[in-house]
Amino acid sequence: MTIEQKKVNAAGQMKYRQIVVSEILLNMYHKILKMKLCNDFTLHPNQLAMKPCGLLLGKHNVAEAIRCGLVATTFDVQAAFPSVGHNEIVNTMNLNGISNVEQRYVMNQLRGSWANEFKSTQIGTKIGDSLLMILFCSVVNQLLEKTNNAKANGIRYKYAIIYADDFCLITVPGYTQRAIDETIILFEELKLTLSKEKCQSTDDQLFGKTGIISWEPQ
Repeated sequence: MTIEQKKVNAAGQMKYRQIVVSEILLNMYHKILKMKLCNDFTLHPNQLAMKPCGLLLGKHNVAEAIRCGLVATTFDVQAAFPSVGHNEIVNTMNLNGISNVEQRYVMNQLRGSWANEFKSTQIGTKIGDSLLMILFCSVVNQLLEKTNNAKANGIRYKYAIIYADDFCLITVPGYTQRAIDETIILFEELKLTLSKEKCQSTDDQLFGKTGIISWEPQ
C-alpha cells in the first residue's frame, strides 16, 4: 500500500510523494487512529464492542433482563459490515467533528483499497479491521439512541444492547411486537436488511422458535 506525504517546496508549491507502508505498520496506525476515534465519537454505553469483555457483559445483561421477566429479541443483519453506506459514515464523522484529514484517509481506505472486494465504492466496511469496526459502530449508534430513548405513555418500554452488529432488543411484555416493528423501520432507514428467519425471541409466539436465544449464556 502507498500513502501520500504532503510537502511544500521552496517556491511555496504543494507537492506530494508516495510512501510504501507495510501491512504491520498500517495495522498499528489503524489501531492508534481507532483509539482516537473512540474518544471523538460519542457511542451509547450499550454499544459493547469497544468495551473489555463486551460480549460477556452483554450476555450477562440479557440474562438479567430475562430473569426479571422482560422479553429478549435478537436481530440478524444480512452482510452487516459490507452493507453499511459510506454516506452514512461521512455524515456520522461530520456530526462528531472528525477532522477533514482523518475523513479523507478513512474514505480513501473504504473507496480505494477494498472497492474490488465490495464491487462498489459506496458501501461496505472490511471485517476484522480495528479502525473500521468503530466506523460501523458509530453509524448504528443512532439506531441505539432512538431505541433507548423511546417511551410510550411515559413508560420506557424497550431498550437495546449491541455488540458490533449483534443487536438484542429488550422489551416489556405486551410492547414487544410494536418495538420489533419500530426496530425494523430503523434498520431500513440505515439501508440494512434483516434476515427475519434468523431472528429469535424468548417469546416463542413471535417467530415460532424456542425461547433460547444466542445471547443467553449456554
